Amino acid sequence: VLGEIVETDAASGNVVVAVSGSKGRTMAIPRGHAYPVNPANQDGVPDNTQLMHLHEASLLHNLRYRHEHDLIYTYTAYILIAVNPYKELPIYSDDALLSYQGKSIGVMPPHAFAVADRAYRSMKASKKSQSVIISGES
Repeated sequence: VLGEIVETDAASGNVVVAVSGSKGRTMAIPRGHAYPVNPANQDGVPDNTQLMHLHEASLLHNLRYRHEHDLIYTYTAYILIAVNPYKELPIYSDDALLSYQGKSIGVMPPHAFAVADRAYRSMKASKKSQSVIISGES
């Protein structure tokens, strides 16, 4: 729940949060469950390591924001997170593939093509096999 702390109860250890987007609705939660919110200009950053406050809530907020804008890939450093869009997106064309060739991760928007190109270039440079781990469910 996104909101603003409006009151702190030192005796109980709870904080009262005014819920954003509601008309005066508040809720009491344990202080340990309240996390700082990143500035709005960080909504949708392509790499979670760019977030000022990196914790589970901010990471999930960033993934949700990107997903709602059909940006299904997000980096966390060299890790690529993909969220199933449950629809077709026009992001797998030959032109898109070519646009990622020879580029470092982070130069272009997050994409599976970037990870594949990095693995291929690393294999060519090191003359050693590369691995890409794909984990999750859809």
